[in-house]
Amino acid sequence: MSDEHTREVLGCYGNEHVRTPNLDRLAATGTRFDNAYTPSPVCVSARASLATGRWVHETGCWSSAEPYSGLQAGSQPGWGHQLIADGHRVVSIGKLHYRSRHDDNGFDKEIMPMHIINELGWVKGLLRDPLPSYEEGTAEFATQVGAGETAYARYDERIGDAACAWIETHGAQQERPWVLFV
Repeated sequence: MSDEHTREVLGCYGNEHVRTPNLDRLAATGTRFDNAYTPSPVCVSARASLATGRWVHETGCWSSAEPYSGLQAGSQPGWGHQLIADGHRVVSIGKLHYRSRHDDNGFDKEIMPMHIINELGWVKGLLRDPLPSYEEGTAEFATQVGAGETAYARYDERIGDAACAWIETHGAQQERPWVLFV
């Protein structure tokens, strides 16, 4: 899943300056959409919709403060739950932005997961009167914009390395079908 990755920065969609050979290869052998829509512009809500196949108003995950919580608290089962019930191994590596690794999120195993902070999400983002200051907690992103590495980019690299290692060590050894969500 290429999170918040606009098509304008992919070679397979005609960008002549940005090199995306791996994503271009995936696009050449898989499904490529010319037009797509997200059920929510908020990543936490969109991820809940992706997990369940349901609209935001059905999941109740309206903002960054109401994440998907797997099968806890009456949440809807996700695609991973169905695949596990059908006998597949379902592993996740990397950012999920669900509530907690302690929930049944529909994965046999979560490797290096990133969930929302303290199982509460970004409650401050719900404030409207007065609008919250976005300086606290986001200043790091503003100072790291530009060329070079960030902690987030290094996390992404570790995720890529972990995914390759999992496929090399576990992928071919599986006796049953598997899904790796990265």
